[in-house]
Amino acid sequence: MAFPGVKIDPPSAAANSPLERRLAKRNGVVRGSLSGKLNAPKNAFDSRLIPESSNRFRLFHFPRPNPMKNRLLQILISASFLLGLVPISTAQTRIETRYPDEGWLAADGVYSVREPEQGNVFFLFSDTICGTTQKNGQKFHDVFMVNHSFWKLSPEGKRECFIPDKGKNLLPDRFWLQDAIFLDGKLHFSAMIPNPGNWKPARMDWVTLSLLPNGTPDFQNPEIIPNVPLLVKTPDRDFVWGAAILEDADDGFLYVFGYLDQKKEFSRKDLIAARVNPKRLTDFSAWRFWNGQNWCEDKNQSCPLVKNISAEFSISRIPAGPQKGSFILVNTRGGISPIVEYRTADSPIGPFSEPKIICRAPEHKNGISAYNAKAHPALSTDEYLVFSYNLNRLGTLPRSPAEYRPQFWRIDYEFLGK
Repeated sequence: MAFPGVKIDPPSAAANSPLERRLAKRNGVVRGSLSGKLNAPKNAFDSRLIPESSNRFRLFHFPRPNPMKNRLLQILISASFLLGLVPISTAQTRIETRYPDEGWLAADGVYSVREPEQGNVFFLFSDTICGTTQKNGQKFHDVFMVNHSFWKLSPEGKRECFIPDKGKNLLPDRFWLQDAIFLDGKLHFSAMIPNPGNWKPARMDWVTLSLLPNGTPDFQNPEIIPNVPLLVKTPDRDFVWGAAILEDADDGFLYVFGYLDQKKEFSRKDLIAARVNPKRLTDFSAWRFWNGQNWCEDKNQSCPLVKNISAEFSISRIPAGPQKGSFILVNTRGGISPIVEYRTADSPIGPFSEPKIICRAPEHKNGISAYNAKAHPALSTDEYLVFSYNLNRLGTLPRSPAEYRPQFWRIDYEFLGK
């Protein structure tokens, strides 16, 4: 199946800061709208990673180390890491992900969420390049871009990619998608519409998707609440919620995190928090916002918990290891950086520890930038945490699919020491 090429618009020059101009250049693409479905090959991922007894998904491939050598290596690494003698990169493993070479090709903005009944994992992407490739998938051929796409990954490792026809979108607007949650059998998430002048959020909607009998999201009949109050714009700062969702806080509340965009400080992103009773998720009058001392109704009083994070990140609970029961924040330092860092806290709203480096993206060089790191609890096990970061070429479009595909890694919880 061939896809005609599409002209790429030049980036806008109306960004508010050098960083935002770089981001605008990264996202300077044609916007479209959608409703097709593409089935990728059944063996979408190598499946030697996770034992069936773990009741997790057989997603990716890891090399299998020798058990005796691995135990000795763990002891040496643990001691050296604690003493600061080796870089943290020895503590984690890259996950080799098998991507399609036709249809869905590459994207950013990756979030993942597990549907509890059937066990499928849904991936939510933002700007997505679709079409065909050449040279065994190493080079773009006929491509077009859409604003969002989805994957559904079964427990057996079968992946379905949901992309639109050219010039359309799966959902009825130019949505960039944020973190998601399943409640009452439906998929809920916030979706922002970017301002084409500077790519900052211009409007925030709330989207709910029912599942069809075959487990596919019903893209034809989305429930959309437009212009929800999860975006507050002021001359100096913008308040944006929805970038991360935490379910298992053990206090009956659903925590929804976001960032404070400090527009007069090079658009630095600072962590902010809200919470709501899950039964009143779409009753936005029931949401409360952390002001540093109390949960209040006034969004403008939201107090930063952590400074200098990325626009996409994650907060989740650590299920094992020295920090068992704590909460972990994973983000890219400063938004665009090779440094993936984490902080921990005993409470979802902190206080958080000082940042520690979890990974340095080796691809961040020669014009390629890493950004928007986050953890994926839906892909993690009781032994290790799966996390990802996005890649793109600043100042121009990616030259190959590999330059615009999320990179997945894992790190054992035992390395997240006190």
